[in-house]
Amino acid sequence: MHCRTTTAPGFACYVSNFGAFDASPEAALTALQSQTSAPFATVAMAFTPPVTSPNAVTFFVYNATGALQTSAKLDTVGDDTAVPHVCTNCHGSGASYDTTRHAAIGARVLAFDPASFAYGTAPGLTLADEQPTFAALNQIVRAATPDDATARLVDGLFPSGSYDPSYVPAGWSATDSNRADYTNVVAPYCRNCHVTHGPGTTDPLTFETASDFKASKDAILRRVCGAGPLGMPPAMATTDRLFASGASVLLLTYLNAPGACAMP
Repeated sequence: MHCRTTTAPGFACYVSNFGAFDASPEAALTALQSQTSAPFATVAMAFTPPVTSPNAVTFFVYNATGALQTSAKLDTVGDDTAVPHVCTNCHGSGASYDTTRHAAIGARVLAFDPASFAYGTAPGLTLADEQPTFAALNQIVRAATPDDATARLVDGLFPSGSYDPSYVPAGWSATDSNRADYTNVVAPYCRNCHVTHGPGTTDPLTFETASDFKASKDAILRRVCGAGPLGMPPAMATTDRLFASGASVLLLTYLNAPGACAMP
């Protein structure tokens, strides 16, 4: 992942993807560390302030030869592959696309959450080695989103510039049950997409408080336990991890809905 500021607080970032599509994270890390493999795809985005303007955030996808693509298959289901729709599934939970103006409306930048990544063992690729870079990247994101939930997430994850993996926001700190649900469910499976609702400070779908999360109980259960394009999480790999980890059981227990996701 690489970012460079343009006219502050504008910036551009790109992410090179190694390994093979649908291969294991370990295979991707091996390809990255070997320095003998070229990326099979690169995705990029550019931010031009203000964040509320059409196409403030734009998205680009390139194949292995560097040719610009109009689609990107991010999982083996591939229900939505068109750019920018496949990007705004997360980069702006409330975003839309104006086909007349070819404009992404409400697209957002994401915080770089160190807990969302796997790490290599080679020097420079461990979590400890990468932390200063994560802090620097997140300050670029922080400058672009000064007043919304993404900025507050960056401030919580990187107090005084150092990564705090145990961060729990005040709105989730009242009880052990709240903290457990946030740490084991919201943080790894919901947080980084949902904080892009806004901008602003009052959107309940940012899930910054336990009360806002519980108020969305019916919608959460319908989307997590249901099927189709409105399923949550919207990424297949994230959904697979949610159900394989046992976090789904904790989620249903927290929402007092045991068995809500029972399969026929």
